[in-house]
Amino acid sequence: MILIRNFMNRMGKHNQMLITFFIGAFSFSFLLFLALTSTIGHIPRIHHFVDPAMSVPLGQHPSFHLRPATLSDVSKIMSLVLPQVSHDGFHDYFFPHQDRYPQDFDSWWRRYYRDMILRPYTLVLVAEDSDRDMKGIAVWVYAPKVAGGGSGDNDDVPEPKGLNITKNSWYYVIRRHTYAWMDKIADKIQPNRCIDRNAIQEWRQTVADMSKRLWTGEDRVHWYSFEFFTFGRSANGEEEKRTESHLVFHGNDEDKGDLASLLLGWGIRQSKLDNVSTFVLTLISLRELYEGVGYKAVDEIECGPSRCIAMKFIE
Repeated sequence: MILIRNFMNRMGKHNQMLITFFIGAFSFSFLLFLALTSTIGHIPRIHHFVDPAMSVPLGQHPSFHLRPATLSDVSKIMSLVLPQVSHDGFHDYFFPHQDRYPQDFDSWWRRYYRDMILRPYTLVLVAEDSDRDMKGIAVWVYAPKVAGGGSGDNDDVPEPKGLNITKNSWYYVIRRHTYAWMDKIADKIQPNRCIDRNAIQEWRQTVADMSKRLWTGEDRVHWYSFEFFTFGRSANGEEEKRTESHLVFHGNDEDKGDLASLLLGWGIRQSKLDNVSTFVLTLISLRELYEGVGYKAVDEIECGPSRCIAMKFIE
């Protein structure tokens, strides 16, 4: 301590302030790192923690059960989703350099699912079998609440009934701000090289234009799913792959229908509780499957080489 004090005394005031700033920044970053990754006493690893305030009523099924995804699920989701979105004919338009920069491709999707899990009014559902093998996922958002990100916008919209996904506790707020800060630094050092930013912006604008057409009047408040995958196994037990996005399943037809009913049916059941509309966005090639669950096409959009349809649940 005496050596440090003598060293500081020999330096000018400006340099002392700089050193103090960097020491403080390092200490703050180190504490955040511990908060995100450490085991403290009897508390389990904190990224496995599920906020008890985030209550989610889930459907029942004899073969599968639903639960909200946590940050600890991201690696497993990645291992199942990446083989399906790679060269599937849809995502190639947005990720033209995925083979040249596979780590960047992995990084983009890892960040995407992490942010979906942490985002207010967004629910990533995981379907598991009795052996706790992940068999499917679906992303549901409650709009237009999701657009405000928990900021207080759209206060006239009632909260979903029996469901708390505001994600405004310290667990979510700290992580959203910390990861946003880390992402900005990472992007400054090395921007993602596998993506076509113009194509991604084109997609976002196309979906925004569709939203303005569809989600007005009685459909302004709604539940909406834009991501739905199911996973199966081959006879030798290995994960099967197939180049078709947003819904891929390689089990028997009964399981396929059960998972569709469970994951897509969750939004339908919750929408009935809230007395609001239910929408999905999917590839046009999957129209029949969604129609089998009760959805009807209400709009069609194009982005690059792909055509997608928005579908509304109609009894």
